[in-house]
Amino acid sequence: MIGIVIASHTDMAENILDTVEHIIGERPPKVVTFSTGLGVEKEEIKLGLSLAIGEVDSGDGVLVLTDISGGTPSVLLAEYPDEKKIEVITGVNLPMALEAVVSREGKTLKRLAKMAVKAGKVSIFSLKSPPMA
Repeated sequence: MIGIVIASHTDMAENILDTVEHIIGERPPKVVTFSTGLGVEKEEIKLGLSLAIGEVDSGDGVLVLTDISGGTPSVLLAEYPDEKKIEVITGVNLPMALEAVVSREGKTLKRLAKMAVKAGKVSIFSLKSPPMA
């Protein structure tokens, strides 16, 4: 099973996972959160991310959803060793996280990443001018 880490500043990641749990009715397996705050040293963040990835990695890869491109978690994950099978997507939102959690069975890591990105993108629009179907 592909593991999922939701990483953010403050407690945004935990709030997203709590909402996913509320929607699907249970805490999904092999999904964890990682949060950081102001003043936390990069080495401590790097260690925390590595531990979170290790916790959910069962050999099928890990999808990491981060809050913002250019933020410390995203920057540090861009430096993650290539031999580790991870995909990192920035700009996490609830539809992206929900898609990743409910659609990962039988998917490759690359395919799941593409599906999550698409779900995140198509969920963003103005209610005054919704997208055409």
